[in-house]
Amino acid sequence: MNVTELAYIVVGTRDLAAWATFAREHLGTMTEETGDALYLRVDDFKYRILVVPHERETFLAAGWSTLDPAAYRRALEHAAANGAHVRAGTPEECALRAVEEFFTFDDPSGNTHEVCWGRTQVAAPFVSPTGVSRFVTGEMGLGHVVLPCAENYDESFAFYQRVFGFTCSDFFRTAPKDGGPGRRVHFFHPDNARQHSLAIGELESPSGLRHFMLEVSTLDEVGRALDRALRGDVLARTLGRHVNDSMVSFYMRTPGGFLVEYGYDGKQMSWTGHEVRNIPQGSYWGHTWL
Repeated sequence: MNVTELAYIVVGTRDLAAWATFAREHLGTMTEETGDALYLRVDDFKYRILVVPHERETFLAAGWSTLDPAAYRRALEHAAANGAHVRAGTPEECALRAVEEFFTFDDPSGNTHEVCWGRTQVAAPFVSPTGVSRFVTGEMGLGHVVLPCAENYDESFAFYQRVFGFTCSDFFRTAPKDGGPGRRVHFFHPDNARQHSLAIGELESPSGLRHFMLEVSTLDEVGRALDRALRGDVLARTLGRHVNDSMVSFYMRTPGGFLVEYGYDGKQMSWTGHEVRNIPQGSYWGHTWL
């Protein structure tokens, strides 16, 4: 589909105020609250995380961007021709997302995606309430999402290659339990330098998401966020460095029931001659579950 990046995520909640507090105090994002939405801003786009009222805490969608109307039309036609049941967003839904157009569809495991063009840029500078100098986005997008695909894993794996045109970055299997095989996790990337923008796992998640990732530009900003997480009792996994993307990060519990990885120093890839590797150990050190 020639999507360029993970543009945004959409989260549903019963408590917009809790998300606003978490975003300002722990993530360091700017917040804009309206009557029917909370926009979390990390760069010059209006938002990268959209939080909307919902009957329960849940992840609603991953949003992907295209460059222009022609690319968007090609993406829509390609998705429909390759088995995706697409639905165009209504004018009201587009206005809520601050995009010109988007369409939505589900993968074979039930995870919802949106593809858009014409996102809204904000003129005012980004100023973090916690002093984050900048989040690493740009042409690499928001970060990454890890989606549960406990059912229809093989179909979902093929779907992301056939419909999205994503390329596999690396993979691993979780530690076997009761003598059974480990569960598979595959990492994918669109055509940008981020090591992965999407991962899928033979894993369950009641909230609809395992975690999403935000990247900041200095180790000190990770350290200060770690201090805030400890004070706020939201730390889920300790500081560590991942093998596949070299990210130094820790994980926090969000109000949505899923985690957010907060990291620095992610590997930027050229992809020339890249060999897809099995990563038996997820981290060089750290990332201990609490």
